[in-house]
Amino acid sequence: MALKMPVVRRQHQIDYLGAAAIVGAVTCLLLYLDWRGNEYGWTEAGSLLLLGGFLLLTGLFVLIERRAPEPIIPLRLFRNQVFSVGNAFAFLAGIAMFGTIIFLPVYLQAVKGFSPTESGLALLPAIIGIFSTSITSGQLITRTGRYKIFPVIGAVVMTVAMVLLSQLDVDTPFWQVALYEYLFGAGLGFTMQTIVTAVQNSVEYRDMGSATSSTTFFRQMG
Repeated sequence: MALKMPVVRRQHQIDYLGAAAIVGAVTCLLLYLDWRGNEYGWTEAGSLLLLGGFLLLTGLFVLIERRAPEPIIPLRLFRNQVFSVGNAFAFLAGIAMFGTIIFLPVYLQAVKGFSPTESGLALLPAIIGIFSTSITSGQLITRTGRYKIFPVIGAVVMTVAMVLLSQLDVDTPFWQVALYEYLFGAGLGFTMQTIVTAVQNSVEYRDMGSATSSTTFFRQMG
C-alpha cells in the first residue's frame, strides 16, 4: 500500500509451450529417478517410457525456445561462458547441498538418537557457516570487485567437508559433527550467492530474470 512505483505496461508473449515442455521433461526425469530401484526396475517398459519422455520433451523444449519470441530460457545465454559454467557449478553445488541436508538429519536421528527437533537444531553450525562466509565474501567482492576466488575456495572447503562427513561413525562426538557441518556451510556460503551475482552481472538487463531463475533451477535439479 505504501510503495508507489511507476508502472510501464508492455506487450509480452508468454512462453506457455516452453513452460509446459520443461515442466513435463523435469517431471518425467524426477519420476524415473524416484520410482526406480526397489519399487520398479531401471530398465522395465514403464521406466524406459519415462526416460524417453524426458529426452523427447527436452528436445521439444529446445526447438520451442529457438522459435519463441520471448523464450522462458533464451538459448543464447548458454553461449555466455559465465552463465554456462555458473549453472554447471550450481548443479554440482545442489547435489552436494541437498545430499548433505538430507543425510545429516537421518544420521542424527537414526544413529545418534536425536529427536526431530534436536536434529533440526543440530544443523545450526551449518547455517552459521553459510551466513558468516556469504556475508564476508559479499563484503570483499564489494570492496575489491573480484569474485572468482570465492567459488574455488568454497568448492575445496565443501569437498573436504563432505569427505569428513562420510567418515562419521556411531561413536563420533557431536562437536566433531558440528565442526564438519560448519565447514560444509562455509563452503556453501562462499559459492551460492557468488555464483548468482556473477551470472547476473554477465547478462544483459533484459535477461536478468531468466538468468537468475535458471541458476536456481539448475541448483534445484542437482
